[in-house]
Amino acid sequence: MMTEQRYTLIEICQLVDIPPEELTEVVELGVISPLESDSDWIFDYHALYYLKRACRLRVELELEWPGTAVALTLLDKVDQLEQENAQLKRLLERLLHK
Repeated sequence: MMTEQRYTLIEICQLVDIPPEELTEVVELGVISPLESDSDWIFDYHALYYLKRACRLRVELELEWPGTAVALTLLDKVDQLEQENAQLKRLLERLLHK
């Protein structure tokens, strides 16, 4: 069985090219969360993916981290609403064609 990739604070900073102080701000804003809240932060692949997405968004829209956190929250909400909308459309289609 394959185990999920884990990243230390230093590794994740190197992978996305941000200093540890910035990563601390990102975590404090709730953009990503370490797997455990002990002193040695460890992150999973989901956190790395989400951090890469946040960094791209931050650069593309020229935002500070708080603005990036808000933008990500809104994008997540849009994704959720699109999924719900698609689910409701499928349900409606089934009901109309019975």
